[in-house]
Amino acid sequence: MVGKGRTVLVVEDDRLTLGLLAEILTQAGFVVGAADTVAQARVMWDRMDPDAVVLDVDLGPGANGFDLADAFLAQTPSLGVLFLSTLPDARFAGRNPDSLPVGVGYIRKDQISEPKVLVEALDAVL
Repeated sequence: MVGKGRTVLVVEDDRLTLGLLAEILTQAGFVVGAADTVAQARVMWDRMDPDAVVLDVDLGPGANGFDLADAFLAQTPSLGVLFLSTLPDARFAGRNPDSLPVGVGYIRKDQISEPKVLVEALDAVL
């Protein structure tokens, strides 16, 4: 199994997508924590101490996925980070791709229809 028991926190405000992501990653051998709000993500972060996070860029009003990644990376610089969005590129989310931390990944939500793409993208940031 690809995940080999590594822990992943998935943060996605759409519950259907969150459930799909969690199922794909669990089947790939990851131990998955799921959060659908920023507040819940912070609680889960403290409980899990994950190896990686999969973050939706747009999490509704307030903090976004980039903000969460910055906070999490400040605590754990070796954290694997994979951004997920409907937008084709981080630039469309108001973030210069060059300003993203080195080693983070970015995939579009339409790519998760192929579970292998999600698993490989996550594995690449770990």
